[in-house]
Amino acid sequence: MTIKFCKKCGCDTERYHRVNAQGEPRVGPCKECHKRYYKDNSSRIIPKIAKHYAENTERILQQRKTRYKTDSARILEKNKAYASANAGKIACQRKGFYRDNADRLLAELKTRRAENPERTHFISKKWRDTHAELSRSRVRDYRRRNPHVIRALNMKRVARKLHATPAWADQTAITAVYALAEKMTKDTGVKYHVDHIIPLCSRIVQGLHCEHNLQILSASENISKGNRHWPDMP
Repeated sequence: MTIKFCKKCGCDTERYHRVNAQGEPRVGPCKECHKRYYKDNSSRIIPKIAKHYAENTERILQQRKTRYKTDSARILEKNKAYASANAGKIACQRKGFYRDNADRLLAELKTRRAENPERTHFISKKWRDTHAELSRSRVRDYRRRNPHVIRALNMKRVARKLHATPAWADQTAITAVYALAEKMTKDTGVKYHVDHIIPLCSRIVQGLHCEHNLQILSASENISKGNRHWPDMP
């Protein structure tokens, strides 16, 4: 490899910022000189880069895709090494970015979840299954820190049941279903829930709180079902 020296500070090849396809340093400043120049002229360079990106977004993205496709192994290894060596710096940058853009990020997340409910449910369930203990710990912590929220939600569900209970509902039969679920939990050690076959509250349908609309499911099955599935759903 041809030995070249920085024209500004005179350092050798090892400190060059970029190399060409043959592994030889390109003509230009070394790493330290490049960093120093960028720092001293960032107010001029950053707007120039932003303007260039805005005018050539499609071409730049296509170039990145092509480069990643042809050299993905090296790029991934390089990114992994950088992330490992700069974990603290990256975490600080992410926190700062989130702090400065919290409202926009939360609005985008809310919109994305509303537009993709099934995918959101799948991702959430996958995370809970993978981090079961952490998920339960977070739920317990949230309940402990927000008892007023939990009480409000419980009362809302009670009120919904009252409004969804027809006059002809057999309360004795309803109580018997709940008693059976409790007995199954004690006998098997597996938590069972009483589930409404057609949900009491959904965007599309509203079921009744009566003996004919109740079924016993394991807790995991009931949580997975949520209020998004019912027989003959559209």
